[in-house]
Amino acid sequence: STEVEPEKVDIAVGSCHPGYSYNEVSGVCECEISRRQIVRCDDQLRYVYVQEGQWVGIDDATSQLFFTATIPGFLDCQQEGNLPGCLYMYDHPNSQCASGRKGTLCSECVEGYGLTFDLLRCRDDCSSFGGIILYIVV
Repeated sequence: STEVEPEKVDIAVGSCHPGYSYNEVSGVCECEISRRQIVRCDDQLRYVYVQEGQWVGIDDATSQLFFTATIPGFLDCQQEGNLPGCLYMYDHPNSQCASGRKGTLCSECVEGYGLTFDLLRCRDDCSSFGGIILYIVV
């Protein structure tokens, strides 16, 4: 009878935050700085800083980040001092939106807000588009 020696196989499953990829050689998550939209990553390997004017979403099928431009004024670029890039927090995606905005491309107004007359800004309902029309009619 021949004896078969068991083979040892090391399996490492890398689970990284969006904007990071698992390096099988080093065994750590690394910033995907090679993507032109990612300017830099934070020190905790959690969030990324992206080019100003880029809206960030997560592809449901791949869990990968995707980027697209949005209408000026819809985003709120949160910077860290004089360092480049706008903070994107995958677990708080609406934090990239300007005040009163939310959703895909920051195109929606949050609850209690309405569009202003120029249809570009979201403000408290008292100053919304409907309120202006009512004022003009009266």
